Amino acid sequence: MNVTRHFHEAAANHPGLVAIIDGWRRVTYTELQQGVYGRAAYFQSMGIAKGDRVFTFIPMGIELYESVLALMHIGATPVFVDAWVNLDRLSLSAQLADCNGIIGGTKVRLLRMALRELRKIPVFLSLSKKGQGEIELAEVDESDSALITFTTGSTGIPKAADRSHRFLNAQFEALKLEINPQPGDIDLITLPIVLFVNLGVGATSVIPTFKLSKPDTLKAEKEYHWLVKNKVKRVISSPFYMLKIADFLKKVRRADLQLREVFTGGAPVYPDEAAQLISCLPKARVNIVYGSTEAEPISIISAHELVNSTVVNGLNVGTPNKAISIRILEIGQYNPVDVVPGQVGEITVSGAHVLDRYFRNEEAFRKNKFEQAGRLWHRTGDSGFLHDGKLYLTGQADKLINRGGWIAPLLVEAELRSFGISKSTALEIENQLILVIESDSISPEVATWAEEKRFNRVLVHTCIPRDLRHRSKIDYGKLEKWVCLRI
Repeated sequence: MNVTRHFHEAAANHPGLVAIIDGWRRVTYTELQQGVYGRAAYFQSMGIAKGDRVFTFIPMGIELYESVLALMHIGATPVFVDAWVNLDRLSLSAQLADCNGIIGGTKVRLLRMALRELRKIPVFLSLSKKGQGEIELAEVDESDSALITFTTGSTGIPKAADRSHRFLNAQFEALKLEINPQPGDIDLITLPIVLFVNLGVGATSVIPTFKLSKPDTLKAEKEYHWLVKNKVKRVISSPFYMLKIADFLKKVRRADLQLREVFTGGAPVYPDEAAQLISCLPKARVNIVYGSTEAEPISIISAHELVNSTVVNGLNVGTPNKAISIRILEIGQYNPVDVVPGQVGEITVSGAHVLDRYFRNEEAFRKNKFEQAGRLWHRTGDSGFLHDGKLYLTGQADKLINRGGWIAPLLVEAELRSFGISKSTALEIENQLILVIESDSISPEVATWAEEKRFNRVLVHTCIPRDLRHRSKIDYGKLEKWVCLRI
């Protein structure tokens, strides 16, 4: 089934409901559907056909969803590139995707002048043009490519995730089960892919006011008033966004926010952060989702359960999704070997909403996938263990340090939060065990703790580099270069 059928069914059942609120603009489901038809007609008039790939570099908003739905409607494949990417990654993404067309506004026109890989794409599609007529929904095979996105590269080199219609339909059902959006619900969403779930059921999606390409432009007070103005009942966002809102609420103690539910994911959330969200959002159910580009969701935990969990050997990320299977394998082994139950190993997953292929990247497939007993498994790159039906996270598998036992940087960070250090990590460089803390100075308590843990050095960084997508995970590539200059 063509995955866009979910949207068309929602538009037929709820034509007058608002689909997207984007700044001062809002479109109903009927208006958005007409926009999809118009763009589909225009794309076809420009020679875009079923099976073509179209490089899509559009900010999160009405035009993005009109364009992506229109391309999938005619059986073409949008190649979605996040707004935060730098020029090098933009060129690399274009080179890897080998597209027939490119769509965007003035910014894309200018980028084509500067970047050879974008100029090589033969057909330019304007955001300002639409055609006429109601274009028939393309019949597709469930294995056909529906959407191509790129991983963040937080656990290696970014890969082109080739999402088939079968995969997206399964992911739609898995996310719908966890989030349970209903027609007429009003949700603010900062995660572009998740918004498609709302468009498949008739819920209203509110676009945040800040530029997702520049997370540091987020103004918590402005976002707060935007949530209130639109009577938002649910937020689906990164921890970065929600913790900024919580910090604001902690200072002002406003009571006019109508949030009843929060889903946050994309980076670890620690018990003290969960407690902060509970305290500042007492009327809302707060849920933390664990997953990745290739498998979303994997597990979920409520903030209340997380607060009552003790982080000793791992960070509790909750109950695995019902549609997913999990195995914990020995770290560093090419051939899959299961660990003894309860021991730390690499988290691997299997299921209908687990990505089964990358676009033209056999090396990535061999590195991240394996088949056993007729079932395909995905290596998440994360480490952890299962205990009493719950999944516990111990961080990136390739960042674990073996010193007669695993030292997990994620657990180092968790422990140091009790000293008021919000961001920290452990590294092993040139056989030295190094602690990096985000602070202006090293307190006597932290120095004593580091000595007891047998760290060779403690380095202070005023702002440990983060990933560009969520502004939460540590950018280890940049951090390791910084450390190497100081040892």
